[in-house]
Amino acid sequence: MVVMAVGTLLYAPAYFLDPDTPNWTVPAIILISMGPFLACCLYGPTVINITMHLPSPARRSKDSLIAFATKVPPSTRLNLKFIRFAPWPLHRQISYSDLHRLPTSWFRISNLEHLPFGKEEAYRSGMWAWAVKTWFGRYWVNMASAQRDRSHVPGVWNQVWKGIPFVDSVEAKKVEAARSRSVERTPVGTRTRGVVQARDVKLSQPVRGGEVGGAKRRP
Repeated sequence: MVVMAVGTLLYAPAYFLDPDTPNWTVPAIILISMGPFLACCLYGPTVINITMHLPSPARRSKDSLIAFATKVPPSTRLNLKFIRFAPWPLHRQISYSDLHRLPTSWFRISNLEHLPFGKEEAYRSGMWAWAVKTWFGRYWVNMASAQRDRSHVPGVWNQVWKGIPFVDSVEAKKVEAARSRSVERTPVGTRTRGVVQARDVKLSQPVRGGEVGGAKRRP
């Protein structure tokens, strides 16, 4: 966004006012300046790291953490740290059951979709809903680099990732059906007692091949 603003608002007018500048220079500057912005739109927001909210039993040992990551409860909260159009990172807290993997496609690079519960039909109908879902509800997570897993507990993020169902898959539809039944059975005004204490555990995920998949405790 910064590169596009500088190129289109500063350099393009300066070259336009110069009588010795060829006619093709200004359009070329505008197109080149928009390159990074268009790349961000194509990739979707790039995930830097992911923090998972863990219950106490999952923090007792490495084996318990791996077991938790193998079958993450749908209500587990995740905090995504990502970069979109601006050069500074943003944060979003989401539910694990709202995540869906995207299959490989020639038309996009993003591989993770956030589809909030109860808004499935609204996000799948209409051009405006498609644009909002594409630019604000899809992310690119680096899963291809061989150097991304450098954490103290390798393999955690891989297990978490495998548990995320593909969009419109049989597993995803089962999760949606189970959540719908749970909402129908829950009485209004019911409070949950005996909440288990939990901590946030970071699953490091750098932008272009760094750490991912491990867990690091916060004090």
